[in-house]
Amino acid sequence: MDSGMVHTAYSHLREWCGEKPDVAVVLGSGMGPIARTMLDSVTIQGDNCIPRWPQPTVEGHAGRLYFGKIGEKNVLLISGRVHYYEGRSMDEVTFYVRVLASIGIKALFLTCATGATGRRKDVKTGEIRIVSDHINMLPNPLIGPNLDKFGPRFVDMSKPYDCELTRMGVSWLRDEYQDTRGITGESFAPVTLLGLTGPTFETPAEYKMGAVLGADVVGMSTVPEVIVANHCGMRVFASTIVTDNPAEDVSHEEVQKVAAEKAPVMASMICDIIRNM
Repeated sequence: MDSGMVHTAYSHLREWCGEKPDVAVVLGSGMGPIARTMLDSVTIQGDNCIPRWPQPTVEGHAGRLYFGKIGEKNVLLISGRVHYYEGRSMDEVTFYVRVLASIGIKALFLTCATGATGRRKDVKTGEIRIVSDHINMLPNPLIGPNLDKFGPRFVDMSKPYDCELTRMGVSWLRDEYQDTRGITGESFAPVTLLGLTGPTFETPAEYKMGAVLGADVVGMSTVPEVIVANHCGMRVFASTIVTDNPAEDVSHEEVQKVAAEKAPVMASMICDIIRNM
């Protein structure tokens, strides 16, 4: 990746934002409604306004950027991302993360839709879960010359997801579901995400493989961005809406439907965590 391209994109983004964002939030499939939580937001189409900003081609990923406030925090919200399965390079998939690091953002909130592997009975379709670890089976985005400006050659991944933010998310979910459904216990323990390339949904054997490896959910995004965010020294929080499981037929339309139904709850959680950071 050319650091000059990152700087050019950063300059345009910084000019558009005006004020420096404190936090960035990235929305996965079907989660566009979360953008409605932004106060006094201004919107741009990323690829029209920021050089080299990749435009998503997948339905449910608008490619828009919103800048506004959640509580007292200045928040940059990115509605949609590009994926490796779109034929994009890993440099393109993770480009925006380096731009965010250049603008000075220290905390990155990632959301995604995933399928349950069946390893845990409490991880079911329609549930929201916090990600605390991952298994990467996508190409590593740090392969190639190291960009010393952003981080070291070898990155410590012993705590890829910020422990404090993860605890806040788990606590919020436990309180939310206790209030609405009376569920108690350890049902809301964080999950491990298995990152696969897609674009096919997983076969029964692949779900079983994920469970054997120790993954609770499987998805086609998020993991590359987490790796680059760690390289850049950013705090990472990731949450997922479980949209399917091995026992169900699945389609992209159904994934978007389930995600959209749970997006308001996801929005409330993210907003409360950002306000209380």
